[in-house]
Amino acid sequence: MIKKWILLLFLLSSIFSLRTYGGEVKVVVTGSSKSLTVSVKRLTTVPYPLKPLENAIIEVIIASPTKNKEEVTLEVYDSEDWLYYSKKIFLDSSIKDQLKFLDYFTVLGALGNHKVLVTTSWGERVRISFTVDTYTNINTDSQRFDRFFDQLVFTVKKDEQLFKVGDKWIRCNPSWIRDHIHEMKGYKYWETDLKSFIEHILDLQMVNGAYYDFISYIDDPHKNFVGKEWQKEDKENNVIYIRIPVEADLEYLLVEGAYTVWQATGDNDWIKRYLPKLEKGLEYAMTDPLRWDSTYQLVKRPFTIDTWDFTNYLFEDDLKTNIKIRELSLENPFCIMHGDNSGMLEACTLLSTICKSIGYIDKARYWEEKAKHFKEQTNKVCWNGKFYTHQIHLDPKGAELYDETERLSLSNAYDLNRGLPDYEQAVSIIKEYQKRWERDKKASNSWAEWYSIDPPYEQFSFYKAGQYINGGILPAVGGELAKAAFNNGFEDYGLDILNRFMEKIEKDSFVGFLYTRDGKDMGGGPPGWGASAFISAIIEGLGGIEDKSVLFKKIYCSPKWAITDYKEVFITAKYGPSNGYFSYKFSHLKDSKEVRIEYSGNSQDNFFHILLPKESKYADVKINGNSIKSNISRVKDSLYVDFTTNQKGGIISVSYR
Repeated sequence: MIKKWILLLFLLSSIFSLRTYGGEVKVVVTGSSKSLTVSVKRLTTVPYPLKPLENAIIEVIIASPTKNKEEVTLEVYDSEDWLYYSKKIFLDSSIKDQLKFLDYFTVLGALGNHKVLVTTSWGERVRISFTVDTYTNINTDSQRFDRFFDQLVFTVKKDEQLFKVGDKWIRCNPSWIRDHIHEMKGYKYWETDLKSFIEHILDLQMVNGAYYDFISYIDDPHKNFVGKEWQKEDKENNVIYIRIPVEADLEYLLVEGAYTVWQATGDNDWIKRYLPKLEKGLEYAMTDPLRWDSTYQLVKRPFTIDTWDFTNYLFEDDLKTNIKIRELSLENPFCIMHGDNSGMLEACTLLSTICKSIGYIDKARYWEEKAKHFKEQTNKVCWNGKFYTHQIHLDPKGAELYDETERLSLSNAYDLNRGLPDYEQAVSIIKEYQKRWERDKKASNSWAEWYSIDPPYEQFSFYKAGQYINGGILPAVGGELAKAAFNNGFEDYGLDILNRFMEKIEKDSFVGFLYTRDGKDMGGGPPGWGASAFISAIIEGLGGIEDKSVLFKKIYCSPKWAITDYKEVFITAKYGPSNGYFSYKFSHLKDSKEVRIEYSGNSQDNFFHILLPKESKYADVKINGNSIKSNISRVKDSLYVDFTTNQKGGIISVSYR
């Protein structure tokens, strides 16, 4: 009798829950056996596949009564056969009519085909499957923030360009490989074709190991500015490939781009095929006398503004100037630029990671040692006690003419995220940006501190102080700086940067590439570059979703929503070309002093590092109702609770006090 009432109450509660939901229910899939009919239903009529963390229903109908007390077992498996939901239903023999019951479950685990298995104690069995898929998105209880994220994504998508070469379409985002790779920080989360442009440039690698900068149509004016040895015409397809000779960043950027392709696809065969070219590119940068300084043992470049593509010459004849400012020879006044060498550090680290993963242990050690060299030597040569000096002039005249002592250049923001500074140095760089922001805010002479260079040069080639890259405000710097702030204990500052750019976009209704200090759009490049940096700052900084392997198989999750006023946040990061993803729903229940995170992914190696509200000092953690071991860690003035779990999905409850 007790079991009968339990079953009756269960059925009534299921029906009541459906009625209180008040919406339509859509059947996703149905299967049957002799006396069983099993359906999976969702609480919405949208035609798309079920998503991770979505609540769904299993409906079981038993056509004929049982003679004895029986049981029904429900099991749900993800596409990798992980059992993430299981329940036993006990039936009573006194029930004579057709029996129908409902059970709720939350979709978890790897994307793809999930299986529902229903078995009975009298020997019947029904197995049905349904598709689970998702996409990169953010939903908060602030439509304003959601629109901000959507505008950033829209901006990156607008930079796409397509070229037909032979029978292949080359997808560029945009057509300069440097910009394309910087924008990968954004579009890797939705674009399916990450390979075509990277492959194309790698396949066209020059004999000495160098790469071309961009693809364009054959009448591109840049061909008049560089020598024939730095360009390659393809008249049959009406395209041309050009390298701006003074640039020293392509060889390490191609490693970053190829690593991103590998991480988002998990394609070991592909990365093995292109590894020799990637290594050849770095060796070229470390050996060619036009790229390598034998005294400092670091990559060098002609005297440019940070990573930009022109030197400091100006003639009355514009064509003569355009040729001279891109010229590369041993007669150039050379410099050591920190950003090139932090890029080399990151590239060597990424190559070591790749080689270790695919079993090339000796190569992994080699590139690990190279990474150590770049970290140590760049800090020795370029660190000035507060930040990284813009240019270390190798030409004595340059050192006399240009005082670089206080000149903060854009690559400092990139250095922060490439692993060049230690923690104390990172704090010093971020504080320097804060100091300059307070200075300019007080004087009301700038809307942001994301300088391309500060202070600018009085004149640099065509550009006076404040014009273009000689002092303009670069959103790419803002995005990199925000991400670094979030990850180094300056969470409030990171959020402030996001909020200021959100306000700027709301006011202008578009995202610019480069701005004057009074907020006017200067153009001059692809706006998706900066937009991608901000997407990365939101997903990997504020949202704290970081892939420490490939396909999100090893997760570092460090959500920092506790510094915002948002009570609920749903965030998903998914790679465009694969099923690698991670999702979570963040809830802050202030009245009960609880942070709750419902999460799902395809990783069984998860490290959580959750920011606690400012007033808290201690925290207890439960996963699916079970207490687990955790530790409190401090980053600057911020407290985090740290713990690990090997479950692909579940409910985390953090009680703080």
